[in-house]
Amino acid sequence: MALLVFLYLPETKPHAKADAPHESMAATFRGYFQVLRDKTFMLFFGACILSTLVYMNMNTTLGVYLRDEAGVAEAVMDCSSA
Repeated sequence: MALLVFLYLPETKPHAKADAPHESMAATFRGYFQVLRDKTFMLFFGACILSTLVYMNMNTTLGVYLRDEAGVAEAVMDCSSA
């Protein structure tokens, strides 16, 4: 897929002008902090992190819960043996 993208998708990044000032590392980080000040984006980002944590917690503890509390055999939960 990477080869197809490299061969067939045109570059969209604009060329830098010769007289344009060089952007410093501090200016780059100022741009990142500008994004972090966006309250709507940060709420969305926080919701994404919380949903990821819930998903990861479910994947790591659901099997143990089903085995210990619901009495489901481990062979039933093992998807790799199918």
